[in-house]
Amino acid sequence: MCQKSMLTDTILSVPLMLNILADIYAEECVKFCIKSGREVKEFLEIDILNVYEKIFKDNCKKYSKKIFINVDDPVIVQAEERKIEKWRQIYMAIAAKKLLKLLYSEENLTDTEGTEIYERGFITGQTVGEYSFIYNTMEEYFAADWFTRKIFPNNGSINIDLLEYLLKENAPQKEAKSKNKKDDGQKENKLDVPKGVRSFAYRFILKRLKELREAGNETIPEEDKKRISAFIIEFFHQAWHNQESFQLAAIFDMTKMFCAKEQIQDVLKVKKLLENVPFTSSAQLELSVQIHDFYFDPEATNEVLGQRDLNKIMELTLKNTNYPLFESLYATMKEREIYSEDDFVTKTFDSFEKFLLKQDLKDRLFAKDLFWWFFEHRQMKQEEVLGKLNEVFEESIKNNKPKFPERHLAGYLLTSFWDLKIREETEDRNNKEGAEKEFVEGLFKNLKESENFYRFLYAINCTTREDLLLKSVEAMREYGLDFTCYDGKSVLFHAFSDNNTFLLQNLLKLLHKSEIEAQISANICGGTSLTQQCTKGNYLCEVILQELVNKFGSDVVGLFFTAKVKETK
Repeated sequence: MCQKSMLTDTILSVPLMLNILADIYAEECVKFCIKSGREVKEFLEIDILNVYEKIFKDNCKKYSKKIFINVDDPVIVQAEERKIEKWRQIYMAIAAKKLLKLLYSEENLTDTEGTEIYERGFITGQTVGEYSFIYNTMEEYFAADWFTRKIFPNNGSINIDLLEYLLKENAPQKEAKSKNKKDDGQKENKLDVPKGVRSFAYRFILKRLKELREAGNETIPEEDKKRISAFIIEFFHQAWHNQESFQLAAIFDMTKMFCAKEQIQDVLKVKKLLENVPFTSSAQLELSVQIHDFYFDPEATNEVLGQRDLNKIMELTLKNTNYPLFESLYATMKEREIYSEDDFVTKTFDSFEKFLLKQDLKDRLFAKDLFWWFFEHRQMKQEEVLGKLNEVFEESIKNNKPKFPERHLAGYLLTSFWDLKIREETEDRNNKEGAEKEFVEGLFKNLKESENFYRFLYAINCTTREDLLLKSVEAMREYGLDFTCYDGKSVLFHAFSDNNTFLLQNLLKLLHKSEIEAQISANICGGTSLTQQCTKGNYLCEVILQELVNKFGSDVVGLFFTAKVKETK
């Protein structure tokens, strides 16, 4: 639901921070899901500064509740707001003193009220008076907030020198040291701003500049505007790649206010931004095209887009499971006549197939959405789908790879077509049953020739579709198939060998007792039966026995512990 951004790089990898995020955004996410419906076609994009501000205020609110202060009482609200600002100043001072030592000139920290600072949950320390943030990113956030307030003091002016300082690797006062001499025991004074602080500071500064513009502040001298443009250009390059489209939109507005058109044209040309930017959202794609159009012209933009590797764009789209981006990519390429519809569909479908032949997708709904799109635009019929499945299984037999990497393509293709043509297009129950039977018959007619049943079941299983698995088992019985694969081994034995617990459990639930007994007792692997394999201590033995006991009762245990098996053991 949340678009990949700085947020996913800093918070989502920390379980406790993720829990905090879920807590503060719970209500907003519920509203978003209700508005969007069950199948979300857009992402909830979250401003990283708002996230940390919410985390800070939520922490203050919870502490007040902890000491039995009614934060919902209107009389107390103003006092609580003043206390929040007081603790903001404390946290900013601690963070700035540690991360921006040579900029922080205050002699003493604001009063921290004894041990309360440790009880609030953000700060820890081995002794009283020692302060360390429990989250590095929170420390960077407060240091950046402190730094930005120094650039934009309350009198409405802008400290341009400090703003330019942020763009430098090191401050201009840094003194060179002799390689052969010690500087009287003094350490070299590095005045650079840490990377994490810099990242937050860019966002704070951009936010303040946007507020100044919206307030109609035209008092910035022209000379200062030129110096601000250096910052804008620097962040323009970063915003293009940081995967947060609202930042790119904001910086686009700033470039029109502070930068000459030629400056941005040079950046676009030298950095080759449109040529190299990885598209990560539909909004980012559309903004990138809009910006390039503004500073050049549509023909120049089309020329650049036409040179982009569509396979690489498609691969990133698939890895991020971003269906809105795919739709936006199609609309952009078609409307701007960079690709014809047939050419785009053919190229992207080939990329999709190749991707699924190598790996799985993170989102099954995304796979279904994408296949449905291709079914519509390629006008794929049942015969083509079945033929494609048959090709996949035949190729799998030739390669004879035990893990069947083609299962993802076969499984998603099969279940997506099943959903589209069988479950959703057939409203009448009688017609639905007839369509299901026709589809299964056509499928098994191809599979019967290859006798590749385990791989077929494996493909269905990888999409966790129990309904289609049930139809498949029923069809195998109807066609008199004995659940034996092309190599003479049973489907249960293959599931056991692959440690495929989910498929093993589901097959044990669906098969009859006689079918199970025949499969686990037969010597189908060099004289070794599944029964004998289970007695060797494999953890799946417990899974099998539990499912059998649940279904048939304790008498089935004897299947696995016969006298013959004990002797073999």
